[in-house]
Amino acid sequence: MTDTVERKLAYGHHRLLPDEHTIVGWGARAIFAEVMEGGQGIVYDRQDAFGPKDLFEAVLSPAIDRWFTTARTKLRSWDSGSDEVVTEDLLLEHDGTWYRALIKGSPQKSFGYLYVTALLSDHDAVKTCTACGLPLDSNHDLTD
Repeated sequence: MTDTVERKLAYGHHRLLPDEHTIVGWGARAIFAEVMEGGQGIVYDRQDAFGPKDLFEAVLSPAIDRWFTTARTKLRSWDSGSDEVVTEDLLLEHDGTWYRALIKGSPQKSFGYLYVTALLSDHDAVKTCTACGLPLDSNHDLTD
């Protein structure tokens, strides 16, 4: 993980890209079968990240864990050749600051892999929920 301002990821879901509001980004390629067996299946040398490591560990990493749990349930009805997407759009608080975590993943018709991208943005910089299109505010429940 680097603290550079370059907001690019070498791995992850091709439909979710960092923008100027992204504070922390993470992308990875995982083994589909290992995810379905209960693990995360992340290929060590097929992941990339940028941004402050402390925010990644405290805020984004737990959101990624939650995404894998949610995704595993949805992925059970798919095969690794699917192009379906599992999305989590979360509003999270850490040390008095609100953040938005947007996580997307899909096999991308790979027949064996799962591509996942997770982006953390300042809540105030993001004005609408990608899941429902409603304006975001601190009362917007994104956990359902």
